[in-house]
Amino acid sequence: MIKSVGKRLSFSAAILCLIFLFTLTLLSPSALAAPAASSLPREVIPGGELFGIRMESRGLIVTDFGEVSTPKGKRSPAGEAGLEKGDLILAADGIPLEGAASLAKIVSKSGGRPILLSLEREGKHLELSLTPALSADAGGWKAGLWVRDGAAGIGTVTFTVPESGAFGGLGHPVCDPESGRIFPLKEGLICTAGLDRIQKGEAGKPGEIVGFLGRDILGKLRDNGPCGVFGNFTPGHQSGAKPVPVGEKTELCCGKATVLCTVDLQGKKEYEIEIEELLGLDKPNKNFIVHVTSPELLEKTGGIVQGMSGSPILQNGKLIGAVTHVLVDDPTRGYGIFIENMLKAAEKNK
Repeated sequence: MIKSVGKRLSFSAAILCLIFLFTLTLLSPSALAAPAASSLPREVIPGGELFGIRMESRGLIVTDFGEVSTPKGKRSPAGEAGLEKGDLILAADGIPLEGAASLAKIVSKSGGRPILLSLEREGKHLELSLTPALSADAGGWKAGLWVRDGAAGIGTVTFTVPESGAFGGLGHPVCDPESGRIFPLKEGLICTAGLDRIQKGEAGKPGEIVGFLGRDILGKLRDNGPCGVFGNFTPGHQSGAKPVPVGEKTELCCGKATVLCTVDLQGKKEYEIEIEELLGLDKPNKNFIVHVTSPELLEKTGGIVQGMSGSPILQNGKLIGAVTHVLVDDPTRGYGIFIENMLKAAEKNK
């Protein structure tokens, strides 16, 4: 949602990123025939409030490479080893890595001997040998490698299940900004978030909610996947709002609807939108097109902005979906996800 940051073999934090895609797939009439699974909750509490997340990665994500100046010239040890951006380094010489500092320590104590790296690349396990270089500038052994071991940012809560405190938000995954791959969550925390200001969107330049993470911990994350982030609020931090029925895919129709979001210091509010078009179900989080029609919301944000991802969409008194992405060439329009898709993902990853 905000800019990503990386540091050479030190703790780094990547702020939530939105991946904007532009391909639309038309929906066949029969594609909406599947009813909601009976195990899913029939009522949920709609969100609309901002929340923050702090995530720790399952391993170290390779974000970039650098050259090391040695007495014999420049070398790129990570490049020579065959590492690629987006690789997930899990262990070095058989030692599981607990943060970027653990790899830096192994490299600095290597004495220049080859280090066996165990990693994942697009779901496949690989082992590569990395030979550190002796730095003529800084001294000591270096890998010429930038990694990320954490992520943080803000989004919008979509729903909470009253009985369990289970929650879902964003409607799309948190992704590594360099590779575009889903951030490999090891563990994470839900925390409070505050709004600083709104940067309005315009054609070709998406806007954003500029906010900050609070210190209060609200719960834990358990999953980061194609349909969003999911976890549980701790007792006492659940919303006291009234539950609403869950709308099925077959009930969603083109026409008027509303979206709940937080775009000023007054808190969450309901704004008018329209469901313009139903799309193919082959995309887990791009099931329909929404158009912001509320003059008030357009005045405040210009349409859909980064940070609104997860904002719940209601139609005919039911929660039917959530905002996921903005159309960059027209920020008054964006994609939405069926609430069923989010609830099924939450149920699957309990």
